[in-house]
Amino acid sequence: MRYEADRKDRTRQLIVEAAARRFRAEGIKSVGVASLMSSAGLTHGGFYAHFQSKEDLVVETCLAAFEETLSWLSAAIKAAPAGKKVRAMTEAYLSPHHRDHMDRGCFAAALSAEVSRMPDPVRKVMSDRLAALEKLASDAIQADGSDLSAKAMLGIMIGALSLSRVFPDKRTSEDYLVAARKLIESHC
Repeated sequence: MRYEADRKDRTRQLIVEAAARRFRAEGIKSVGVASLMSSAGLTHGGFYAHFQSKEDLVVETCLAAFEETLSWLSAAIKAAPAGKKVRAMTEAYLSPHHRDHMDRGCFAAALSAEVSRMPDPVRKVMSDRLAALEKLASDAIQADGSDLSAKAMLGIMIGALSLSRVFPDKRTSEDYLVAARKLIESHC
């Protein structure tokens, strides 16, 4: 019996990980359950042994994706010397690597416009996770002794990253990232 519980948990995690990558890369509505399960090496029918609906999967995927983002941003902040915490966060978030790897990046930058049109349970989870990201930014700001608004910082970062992904021209794209970093850092 223990084997089955572990196996079910691992399979559920496999589905969440595949969904997190595909939702961020392709959009939530663009990814069907059958296609998602196939990309995870599973059958369509097996989905309902783990989730009641696609909306339930989106909720869990949002939680998992934000944990990834919070983890790597926390590591960047922790590694930074005193007075450079905000800079470390902005450099990690507003980087060409983050821009170019949407499937592994911030759920909010990839999907906030789509999530804003989804049912309240999905929007609630996203807003809760954004609050955790805001707390991380606030802690970095406070550690640096800045009076920068964490909400403004997140708005600038998420917006600039999202816009940077629009431009096929890497130079224009990079200009958005650099401008946002400079603006935030000028207030620290």
